[in-house]
Amino acid sequence: MSEKNVIVNQQLLHTILPLLKLSRFVGLCPVAYQPLHKNFSGIRWSWKIYALNFLFAVIFAFWGMWGFIKDMQLASFVSLGFTDTIDIVISTSDVTDIICTSFYFVISTPKRFKQLKIIIDNFDKIDFLIPPVRVKEISHTSTILGTCWTIFLPVLYILDLFMWGNFNWRGINSYCAYYVSYSVVIMHEMQYWQLITLTTSRILGVNTTLEEILNGKSADINKSLSAIIKSYHLIIDSINRINQCFSINASVIILSCYIHLVTSPYQLFVMITSNETSILNYVYLLWVSLQIFRLMLILEVCHNCTRESQKTRSYVVLLLVCKLDNNMKEDANTFLFVVNKKKIKFEAYGLQKIDRSLLISIADSISNYWMILLQFSRKRITV
Repeated sequence: MSEKNVIVNQQLLHTILPLLKLSRFVGLCPVAYQPLHKNFSGIRWSWKIYALNFLFAVIFAFWGMWGFIKDMQLASFVSLGFTDTIDIVISTSDVTDIICTSFYFVISTPKRFKQLKIIIDNFDKIDFLIPPVRVKEISHTSTILGTCWTIFLPVLYILDLFMWGNFNWRGINSYCAYYVSYSVVIMHEMQYWQLITLTTSRILGVNTTLEEILNGKSADINKSLSAIIKSYHLIIDSINRINQCFSINASVIILSCYIHLVTSPYQLFVMITSNETSILNYVYLLWVSLQIFRLMLILEVCHNCTRESQKTRSYVVLLLVCKLDNNMKEDANTFLFVVNKKKIKFEAYGLQKIDRSLLISIADSISNYWMILLQFSRKRITV
């Protein structure tokens, strides 16, 4: 991989920095960054950091599986109601999903970075043409997400240890790798959210410039229209690259959310109906809430970006109604053709479209699985 720096403006770096630092910490962003000028900084791939991340990923993968196998042998696992084969299968799929997903996300960073550096470069070029919108809001939201990741997850892990009755060195040793893997998976989802949010901000900048033209507030319509067309092509290229480098990852994330939305409520039901019912058993409600948040984080940001892009088409149609000279009219017609032909949408491996429409399909499928699992539970309770 090329060691060449990716040059970014300070505003863009400041926006991505809150999650960039946390991503580096958990092994999802093996890069070094340094100021090159008062207005620009360079981001460079580091094979040394990646090698260290790879080593830790292998260690935590084996450690996580060892801890789970060891925990299966403890009495606390049985006392909480996990006695049947179906319970063991569900718990195994729950743990192995997170550990394997985390491992894949870390070791596949070189493949993603090849596309990510072009995406970041595209954002930088767009910012030169059209000022980005809602920069402070995105930076603030990224900081809030990073803070929640830093505080909420450790608190949830501690409550989980108390729930299993393993808040001791043996329990921490068994669960630590799994919890770290879980944090890695959620941080990667936040990376995806940040990329789509930055893309939405650029589309919003295009729409704001179109509004200025329509309202007669643009000093140079020809220059603004040219900047809009160039920016839109860069946005389309960025989205295509996001779909390319996150194709498998986005599918894995959604599948992971799906699996946990099936298993977590069932595990909560098993513990509530067990002999050792405790208020701590309701910690699984927090796990269920976390799975819903994970799914909504991905689907909502893609839906909002697609919806904002639909406004672009409406603005271009309105622009054609305005009085423009022949050259600008021709450019506007060309732009409308491009907007209609190159529609913005997010897709992944096995999924043609990522938006709110997936919620209905997922909810319907999950409800069917819940009915099946509850049938198993009722038979067990009857016996």
